[in-house]
This record gives sequence, structure tokens and C-alpha cells, in this order.
Amino acid sequence: IVGNSKDVHYSTNETGVHLSPEEFHKKCNDEDAILIDVRNSYEYAIGHFDGAVNPNTRCFSRFSEWIKEARESGMFKNKEKVLMYCTGGIRCEKASIEMKKQLQNEATVYQLKGGIHRYLEEYGAKGSFKGKNFVFDKRIIQPHEPGTEVVGKCCLCHAPYDLVVDTRRCKKCRLLILVCDSCDEERNQQYWCKDHVYLDPSIYKADPRRMQNLIEKIGELENKLESPSLRGRRNRSKRLIVQKNLDEMRNVQKITMANEKLVAT
Repeated sequence: IVGNSKDVHYSTNETGVHLSPEEFHKKCNDEDAILIDVRNSYEYAIGHFDGAVNPNTRCFSRFSEWIKEARESGMFKNKEKVLMYCTGGIRCEKASIEMKKQLQNEATVYQLKGGIHRYLEEYGAKGSFKGKNFVFDKRIIQPHEPGTEVVGKCCLCHAPYDLVVDTRRCKKCRLLILVCDSCDEERNQQYWCKDHVYLDPSIYKADPRRMQNLIEKIGELENKLESPSLRGRRNRSKRLIVQKNLDEMRNVQKITMANEKLVAT
């Protein structure tokens, strides 16, 4: 989950200030604070703290890059406190070190001790965390109180839904996505995450402009494939990746055009 080396050691002086659930709860609504969810997008989708920023990361290794982009965009401007949280507090140990390093004393970095898990044990549905807590074991979701608010939505029909099913993943990258039972049955496990939705032939019928965007992307990849920067044995793996993406887009274009002909006849 954390993607760290087994030999890496750090002291509490390097990490953010550890806050108990009670302390964290009190600081959540401070006007000079910004609340950051350290987890991945599919975890945030089914539950998160009210008002928390979603970095939209697909894996934890991308969090450092997100901090840099967020800082350059001015996200932390005029903020004296950065409050961070994750599932059980483990990822925040490394994430808070990176946050402190990049912010360079521009703000005080705090982290929720024990993570969402400990917070929910203390506050349950009465606290600032809305929805359910994704966990990395057979339970998938931490036990919760009856009537807990559903904040997740099916990525296809947008109906309230927060049941995480391991087989419901993006056809391209295998990322977990929220797909309700009815959409799953209708699509027969043919669905994509938001980053790869352009591979879904059904979206082009509803919006013709998307087809023009697809044609432009195909042209860009064709030009990239012919670029001198991808020539030679050293760039063979990169060339194969571009070719694979190009083939996928061409296939989507072919399917869409075939469907249009069927409708016309």
C-alpha cells in the first residue's frame, strides 16, 4: 500500500504532528486548515471526511507528484495547517514527511493517529467522516453503523451506490470502480474508469464531439509513433505501449462507425 522500502527508518520528528481523533475532529473546521485525503480515488469514492480534498491518485506512489502540483497551483496558500488522514495511519507516516519536505515550513502538517479506523471507533456516524471506510482485507469495508450515509455513486448511472465488488474493474487498467448491479448486468463487465472512458464505444453515440476528440488523439499517437524519439532498440517498449494505445483507439472508432451503420440501416 505504502510502496516503501523495508530498510527505510524515520523518527517522529520527521513526520507530521500526530493528533488523536478528538484533536483531529476539533481542527477539521478551522478556517486556516486544509484537509487532505492521502488515499486513492476508489477509497475516497465510498467515504471521506466532509470537505476533504481528493488528490485523485490511482496509487500512493503518485502522491508526492500531486503535492508538487497542488503547491504550484496555490492550493496551500494562506493555510497554516495541513490535516492529513488515511485508512489506519500508516500511509500518513510517509506522506506527512513528503508534505513537510515540499511545503518547507509554509504550514504545520498534522496527521490523524490511527487513521479513519480509529476515528470511526470514536465517533461513528456522528463525526465528520461521511460514508464508509475502505479496508485492505477480506471485509473490504470496515464494519459500520446501520443507516450510514451512502456517498458513493455508480460511475455509469450515477445512482447512490457504495458496494465495492472485486470483479468490477476498469477493462483497461483494472482499477476498482463503483458499478451498480443493474449497470453491471446491462454492461456484462464492459466498463472503464474515468481516465479510460474514451475506450467505451457507447459514449460517442450520445456526444458526437467525443468522436472528433478521439480522431485527434489517434492522429497524435500516429505522429508520436513516427517520431525520432521512439526509434531504436532502447525505445522499443515505449513504442509498443504507444502502438497498443493506438490500436485500442482505432478499434473503438471501428466499433462506433459499425454501430452507426447498423442504426442507419
